[in-house]
Amino acid sequence: MVEILKEDQKIEAVRIVFYCKDCEKIVDGVKVGRKYVYRCPLCQTKNVAFGTEKSIKSFYHVG
Repeated sequence: MVEILKEDQKIEAVRIVFYCKDCEKIVDGVKVGRKYVYRCPLCQTKNVAFGTEKSIKSFYHVG
């Protein structure tokens, strides 16, 4: 899909965030190995989801 942007439109950067399902907080994910597995630096579990800031906040109802 190709989008043509005009000069007056703003381009927002998409930010990827990590959400620990156990702590129920947005955290800095620590990558484990070479796969898409991340560990929470607070509780050390691998129960971390990632996505855009908008999608994580809407799906997990984070304020």
